[in-house]
Amino acid sequence: MKRIYLALLLLAGVSNAGLITHTDYTDGDTITAAKQNTNENTIYTEFNGNIESVNIKAGAVATSDIADLAVTAGKLDASITSTFTYVRSMSQYKKPELTFVGVSDVEIVGNTATQYQTCITFPDELRCVTENTGSATKYRRFTITAACTFLSGTEDSGLSGAAEASNAWYALYAVKSVVDTSKYVVCGTTNAPTQANSANLAAMFGGANGYSYLGTIRNGDAAGAVSDILDFAQAGSLTFFKNTNNGGSPSLTGTGIRMADTGGATTLTYAYAVGMGAAQTPGNIPQVLWSIAAGSVSGGLVVQDSGGARTYSQQNASSAASLRMLWMGATEGVKTSNGPVSSISYDFMLAGFNDAALSGTIGAPLY
Repeated sequence: MKRIYLALLLLAGVSNAGLITHTDYTDGDTITAAKQNTNENTIYTEFNGNIESVNIKAGAVATSDIADLAVTAGKLDASITSTFTYVRSMSQYKKPELTFVGVSDVEIVGNTATQYQTCITFPDELRCVTENTGSATKYRRFTITAACTFLSGTEDSGLSGAAEASNAWYALYAVKSVVDTSKYVVCGTTNAPTQANSANLAAMFGGANGYSYLGTIRNGDAAGAVSDILDFAQAGSLTFFKNTNNGGSPSLTGTGIRMADTGGATTLTYAYAVGMGAAQTPGNIPQVLWSIAAGSVSGGLVVQDSGGARTYSQQNASSAASLRMLWMGATEGVKTSNGPVSSISYDFMLAGFNDAALSGTIGAPLY
């Protein structure tokens, strides 16, 4: 009876065992049923529901031992599942363009099969909002007269920091909402998407993972509409202005931002200046489309970089006013000349640009 009792105690001790143990026999021992059962039951109990990682040799389970599709998403850690979902969605993701709505409003277009829905890839996750901006403008529509709110209270898309400024560039960012962790808003700021501004942007928008760059817009044409968002069309990294710009010298109807003009001179030069102000170009814009107007030309008209080192366009003498459009490097600036003594009117308008921070990207890159 004592041996049977001892065997029961041993079995109870291995109910949650790891490594399997056994009772050694020594010379002269009598092999009894109790001792034999103790060893056999230890093995039996361990294999029936108590095998643990210590029982398996490191590296013993090879990839070939795991059947295809045996490990489903439900068996993965939640963070791993989320990562796989995020990576899979990237293959179907189209970075949304900005679209002009009115002189105070810009909207991000839908980019899924769901009506009124726009998804944004942030560095660490995908967030989507579905909102008919015809009846609500909380998330997908930026209003330049509103204040950007995403930390508390009622979320809203608008300017971050200072109020609306005339003849200013604004970079627009999708910013994660803290109020609703599935949503985002659109915030405008004079902090361009450049590496020099990375610390500022992270501080403003909740860290490096808190925002995704959408594009740059212009408020004011430096002529007759200094406080209106300029009509534009964005396609990928390219933006073209569609506003009407009048009243320069010469008085030819143009489009874009008036960067320099003169009623009469032999030459006119625009020297590149980086920044978000009136006659400046944001640091994320390496190429610009110039709309160059010239009055009646008596001598040959030449278009060059601001230093006169390279010639981009040249025409022979003509008595008619002219308008030409040229792609040039932003840092080149631009210069026009009409002979050594001929004084005519000139007008430089920035009519479009290539945004390097949007070229081939889906997240929140810095240029």
